[in-house]
Amino acid sequence: MKKKEFIKSLSNPPYEMRTIDTSVLIIPRDTYQRPLQSDEVKEIIAQFSIYLMNEPKVSFRDGKYYVFDGQHTLISLLEMNNGKHFPVLCKVYFGMTEQEEAKLFSMQTGAGRKLSPADRIRAELYARDIATMNFRDATLRTGVSFEHSGESNTCNLRCINTARAEYERVGEKIYTEALDIMVEAWTGCRSAFKADVLKAVVAFVKEYSGKYSRERLITRLKAEDPETIYRAIRSDFDTPVELRYVAPIVKIYNGNSMLNALGNGK
Repeated sequence: MKKKEFIKSLSNPPYEMRTIDTSVLIIPRDTYQRPLQSDEVKEIIAQFSIYLMNEPKVSFRDGKYYVFDGQHTLISLLEMNNGKHFPVLCKVYFGMTEQEEAKLFSMQTGAGRKLSPADRIRAELYARDIATMNFRDATLRTGVSFEHSGESNTCNLRCINTARAEYERVGEKIYTEALDIMVEAWTGCRSAFKADVLKAVVAFVKEYSGKYSRERLITRLKAEDPETIYRAIRSDFDTPVELRYVAPIVKIYNGNSMLNALGNGK
């Protein structure tokens, strides 16, 4: 949205303030909403201030009111009212599809707790966000899955945000090549898919693309505990940041042999 259009929209927002009884408000947890977090409800109640409360955001669709932002505020208000329904002021949006609601839910940056990576990607997939679906499909093709990816494989991604960032940084080819190698070397090993280990293998594949032996790399990695790689990265304060991730993989790849050994890169 251009700056002038944004300023104009402030005086004519795409919603209307409407008082709605809580009994008719629907929280779509079976589709894109995250599960109710009871500790978040307790925190809201403990710190509640009418002056800081944000009105629940609601989509009026097919004659019903769907809460796409503010479910924890709503549940907190109900608990403070002993579970009895009451009228509450809401921001009501019109003409939105369920996928548009899901996308807005995934983008929320309000004062409440941020969505977990799994909650965010679940909502984005429900919204049929093209970039998110491409990332999921590329990941699944390697035999790796993650929560809400639609499949359950022996290799589970533990670092969705890091994986997504690496996928976008290096592109699908390098990303999937790195995951393929990790799956072949460490199938079923949970620590293999920690953020630092993933970044290390991706960094190696990107730096030495077309220069390394895939067979040699997999053979050497199979003999290594990925937890050792993780600890090596975490304890290395001397290697420059741009080399810190790739260095342990180069060391493993070269071993004690100088034949076809790789340099340190950069």
